[in-house]
Amino acid sequence: MIQLTNKQKEILLKLGGPTSFEMIPSDVWDELLALGLISKRSDGKYDLTENGEHTYNRLKKRDK
Repeated sequence: MIQLTNKQKEILLKLGGPTSFEMIPSDVWDELLALGLISKRSDGKYDLTENGEHTYNRLKKRDK
């Protein structure tokens, strides 16, 4: 599994969850993009990649 910072983990859990989120620092967006955990759609929104979903699910299990 990719080693994420606490901030990256927090943001990834928000992105994969049902709750809405406020401002996310651009450096964290850039880091998650570079790690291949999120991708930017043509409409400017972001989605979890397959690897991002896998990582989200592993983090979610640990969070319980």
